[in-house]
This record gives sequence, C-alpha cells and structure tokens, in this order.
Amino acid sequence: MPHPMHKIAAGQMVYSIPLLVFQDDVSGNKSKQWNKHYNCYMSNGGIPRSKLEKEFHVRFVATSPHAAPLEIMQGIRSSIERTFNDPIPTWDCENKEEVLLRPYRLLFPGDNPMQAEFTSSAGLTANHFCRTCKAGGTREYKQSNDGFATLFKAGEQQTCKETVEWTFEQLMTALQPAVATTLTDAVRQSGVKDSLAQPIIENLVKLGQNLWKATPDCAAHTPDEVPSILADELKKAHSGGGVMNSLIDMDGIDIHLDTPTEILHMVLLSVVKYFWGQTVWFLNKGKHFPTFQARLNSVVADGLNVPKIPADYMCQYRGGLIGKHFKTILQIMVFTVYDLVPREVLDAWLVLGRLTVLLWHTEIDDLEVYMFHFLVHLPFYIRRFGPALLFSTERYKAFNAVFRAASIYSNCLAPSRDIAWAFAGMDRVKHIVTGGWWKDSQMGKRTCASTKVLKHVIGHAVHAALVGLSARCSREPGTVVQGSRAPPGEKAVKLKWADTLATHIVPIYLQPAGVNGFARAKAVVLSARSSSPSWDRLGIPIKHAVLNTPMLSCSLKKIVLSPEDIQCEVNLQHDCHRGSCCPTAKQTINQEREATSRSRSVISHTDNDHFLLNTQSLHNYKAIASALSPSLREPSFHIEDKTSLRRTSAEKIREK
Repeated sequence: MPHPMHKIAAGQMVYSIPLLVFQDDVSGNKSKQWNKHYNCYMSNGGIPRSKLEKEFHVRFVATSPHAAPLEIMQGIRSSIERTFNDPIPTWDCENKEEVLLRPYRLLFPGDNPMQAEFTSSAGLTANHFCRTCKAGGTREYKQSNDGFATLFKAGEQQTCKETVEWTFEQLMTALQPAVATTLTDAVRQSGVKDSLAQPIIENLVKLGQNLWKATPDCAAHTPDEVPSILADELKKAHSGGGVMNSLIDMDGIDIHLDTPTEILHMVLLSVVKYFWGQTVWFLNKGKHFPTFQARLNSVVADGLNVPKIPADYMCQYRGGLIGKHFKTILQIMVFTVYDLVPREVLDAWLVLGRLTVLLWHTEIDDLEVYMFHFLVHLPFYIRRFGPALLFSTERYKAFNAVFRAASIYSNCLAPSRDIAWAFAGMDRVKHIVTGGWWKDSQMGKRTCASTKVLKHVIGHAVHAALVGLSARCSREPGTVVQGSRAPPGEKAVKLKWADTLATHIVPIYLQPAGVNGFARAKAVVLSARSSSPSWDRLGIPIKHAVLNTPMLSCSLKKIVLSPEDIQCEVNLQHDCHRGSCCPTAKQTINQEREATSRSRSVISHTDNDHFLLNTQSLHNYKAIASALSPSLREPSFHIEDKTSLRRTSAEKIREK
C-alpha cells in the first residue's frame, strides 16, 4: 500500500522535522519593572546538539501579554497540524531541488509550572502532584513509612484519557448548585486542573450562585432552571473556542510523557540550591565562612571551561545566586569544604557532583550500562529523548535577551504584532546572510545572496554575532605560530647542554601508544632547536582517603609528547588536606585593571607535588573517565539500608 504522502509529494523528497516547543513567562522590559509576556520559541530537534545550543537555531514563534499559555498553544497546534498534512515547499540548497517539509512536535521543554499547565496538573498543592505518574496520596499517606517510600520510585503512569475524564467531570460538576468546595476537593484529590477550563468553571460557579439568589428585579430561579441556564453558558463558551487543554488530545504526542524533567530547575535551582543554603548555614554557625571564601578565591579554574570564578561576589550575595553560579559551585565545592562541614554534607556534595556529571552527558554509549541514578523520571526521559541537555531550557532562557531587545521598541498598543514583525525582519536577514534561498517573484526562480555577502559575515565577527553566529577561526591542532619577539636589546641566553633540564629526557621517554595518562605542562616546543622539556609525568592515580577522588603525584620522569598525543586539559586541585594549607597568603585586589592597596586572603599551598583530579568537572568528563581504572571511577559512597533511612526520614517529618 503506497504511503499517504506519495501522491502529495509527486516525486519530491519529503523530510520530517521534529520540533522542540518551549514556552515561558518573561518580562518584556529591560528594567526591573515586571511586564509579563508568555513567549513561545521553537528549535529543530533534528540538528546536532552542538548546533542546537546556538542562539541562531532558536526561533521566535509567538508572544502575548494577554493570552494564556494554552490559548497560544491552540494556535501553534493548528499551525503544526496544518503544515504536517499540507507540507511546506522549500529549496534544498545542497541537492539544488525543491523538497517538502513536514514539521511535527517532538517534545515540550519547560520549567515545572509551565509543564504543569501543559499537562493539566494541579502541581505540588494536589495529593497527586506528579504530571508523569500518580505518585502521592493524602498528606497522612505521604508522611507514613510506606507512602514516603513510594515517592522515590515511579508510580502508575498518568494517561491523557483519564485527564480528559477528570476535566469533563469538573465541568459537569460546575453545572450543579453549591459545588465550590466540591470542585476544590476534586482538584486536590485528582491532581488535574485544566488552566483553560478553570476560568470557565469559576464563571459557571459564580453564575450559579447568582442565579439562586433573588434580586429586586428578578426572582430566584428554580432548581430545574439553573442547570439548564449553566449548560447553555457552557455551550456558548465551547462555541467560542476550546474549553479544554488542546495538547491532551493532540495526535502523535502523549503530553504526560513528552514534557521531560528539566535539569536547570530540578537540579541546579532546587537540589543544589537547597544544599548550598544548608552548607552556608553550617559555615556561618562554625565561623568558617572566611576560610571558605579564601579557598574559593584560590581554586584552580584551568580545565573547567568556566568563566573566571567570582568568589567574592558569590560569597557576598550567597542568597541570590543563579544557575551558572551553582553549576560552577558543583564542580569545586568538595575541594573547599572538606573539613568545614559534617561528613554527611560532604558526602552529599560528592554525590551531587557525580550526579551532575551524569546528567550533563552529551553522548550515551550504552543505554543499559549508563547509570540512571537521577531524579525519579529522568531515566525514562533520557531513554525516550536522549541526554538531558537536549531538553534543557538554558538556550531558551538566554534567548529572552533577544526578545527584550525587540520588545522595548514596541509602543505597547499591539506588542504581539510589533514583536512578531521585528523577529520576522531578523529572520529574513539571518536567512539571507547565511546562504538561504528564496523564490524571486520577478525572476520566477530560486535565488540566494552573492558570495560577497556570505564572505562578509564570515570575515566580520561583530556582524556574525548580530545574527547569532560565531565567526571565530579555530586553529588546527598541532599548527605552529610565530612566537613574540624578544624586547629590543635583550638576547637569548646561551646555555651548555649539561646545564639544561633537557638532559633529564635522554634517552627520550615517550608515552606508550594506546595508554592514557596525566601530565603537567612545563613548556611547549616551538621548533626543533628548542631544548626545553615539555611535560612532567604524573604518577598512577590512587584514591584520596577523604574526598574519594583520584590523587596524582609528580613523577621524576619527564615526558615528550607530540600534539596528537594530547587529548584534553583536565582540572587539578592542590591536595590542601594533605598539606594542611592555610589562608595565610595575601592577594592584591585589582580595580579597573590597576592594583589597589587592598588585598584578600588566599591559600598558601605547602605541597606542590600532590594533586586531586577533579572528576566532578563537566568538561572533558569522557576523556577523564577513559583514563581511570574502574576502581577509581566507582563511587565509594553507598547506602546499605535505604528502607531504614527512608523510614527514619518519614518519622522526622511526622514529628514536625
């Protein structure tokens, strides 16, 4: 039997495009004054992850300061379904032929409140608070030993059919008299609250209350008249548009399974934030915060691939940190609080660091071997959609800055239209300057910008950044560039061969082929006449007694490496526990790139031969793991009796 698209395609290639649909509330102002808009962005889920993260590939869809999120989704659903059934003709610039595109919805990333609206979930206030499963129950049950234990595993799956039935039952209940309390209890018990149907239900309840009352102009309606009048009002509301969540019965998706857990809010801004607050409390209680700040100022950031760590800022404004701060803290926290907090808190940071490395994986080699010790439903979503970074919302949160730049030029009389026009103009420019094709109405054929336009964008980084592209020219690994010349009047010092460190690498010790190890850079060889050694070889790592991380020590051997032997840069921290390092050194504070008379306390390291390998680094985690033996990769923290631990926790909750 031929495919249904065979006749429509008429011999043309048809490509299906998976869409990631994101929606969030954001202020349209650059100032602190809140100007609420509901924004919707989209991304092409079929492009590589490295491209997906770029601002260029986030596309504006719609915004409104008035329409509710599900009202916006109604229009988006109709657009997707229309273009899926009637594909969009476009030009394939690679094969130079016309093709058809069929977009379809893949998943709906977002934060918890927005995803709760998408799934008609009542949220944490309901007995059954989860949008994916039916975990929970009454307050008494959740605080019991058995009920508390059920919160740590997935329950029976939520279904769209049951969600529709609960919403329909609430609408029918609203037609009856004196049902305000009944509806509140129904929402709490079922966990279903349709934000599109809720205003209609509230209006029906209010109207029903008024119909039962007598006024000077009108007598009270009879019990038979009130339900009939309310039913007519419900029909009017239905004729004016949908009265229930349009995503619940959308073909091709199961909204309860296609709203994956978001790691920015569920990990960084919840779990990590709570442990940060608890750790700060312990540091303040023990008067250890100055020591912690000195250690944070002394942390080595090389190999972490993070901006300069604003230690003083994070300590001063410790109650107002954001996601990027918590992502940095996670990677370095254990090296700063190893003897300042109770062992239980240190173990929690070690587990959190390992968890975060697993969550920020960009590739999954084996789905069955991969360690799914995440939040309860993350294993399911990772198996369903891939690494958690694919449905992260950070790229969309960053795109809000572009939205605000377009929003402030609207006169606010028709902001949705003005902002849409602004983005349409930007998208046209992006399409043209990046080599996109369009149909010229006068010539009657497809055309594109000249090569000079394309070369201009590639050669001008500022103009490329305006359209969300990066025009940096990356150098090929192993290429040699001319070093800076010595200052005038200075001559290179000539030494005898016996006086150089190069004598330590004769005979030359080369890294065995196929063996991964760690080394510390001493110098880079730029020419064959250079006599400087390249690297200090670090010994075989062993596990640290306190932090349970690999510990490296400097070896007397020197090692010469060619550029292709170097896999990546790793982050090493001084073993301050072994060296008993103290904050006795001072570091001058710079302002406007000039030294001041003020200084800050930093750690004076006494041991420069022993280092700790940061396995909690999110950068180059795969290369680090491949260089370690299984015994060093295995976490040492285990809970033998989880049942007893959860029972004790439930008892403490009941005592509060």
